[in-house]
Formats: sequence, structure tokens, C-alpha cells
Amino acid sequence: MDTPDILTRPLASAAQPIRSIRLGSGRRTSVRLEPEFWEALQVIAALRGQSINHLVGLLARQQPDNLSSAIRVFTLRYFRRKAAGGFGQWNTELDL
Repeated sequence: MDTPDILTRPLASAAQPIRSIRLGSGRRTSVRLEPEFWEALQVIAALRGQSINHLVGLLARQQPDNLSSAIRVFTLRYFRRKAAGGFGQWNTELDL
């Protein structure tokens, strides 16, 4: 099995790109994450057939106080669960 590029390439610089995200309510917010988290979030959104905005909107509803932290925790839990062979049927809500 090939090792995914995200695991083998050097870590990104300390710069944390800021993206403007439109939440489900139409409200916009800015989120600052390391490039690896943006890439991982894109992978998760694609696997779920969702946009990053939709996925972040779901997270914002569950964890509105610290969205960047909620995204990092969700991403870590997602890939831990995937590595352990988890995920049956997709839920519309997220497990934080």
C-alpha cells in the first residue's frame, strides 16, 4: 500500500493560512489552520460528498466557541477512527 503524500512530505511552515468560511446561516467567519489541516479537511469533505463550508458549518453548530480547535479535534478523530477501521453508514451530524 502506498503511503499518502500528506504523511511523507515535510511539514509546512509555521504560517497558518486564513480562510473565510460561509456558515450555513449565511454568516461568514475566518478560520486559521495549518495547511495540513486544510488539506485533511478537504479530503474528509470530499469523502463525505460535502463542501468544506458545509462541513465547517456543522462543526460550528456543535462547537461555536473555538472553531479552529474543533476542526483540529474533528480531523484527528476522523483519521484515528478511519485507521481503526471505523465508519459504517455516514451520519449527517458529526462526532466531536
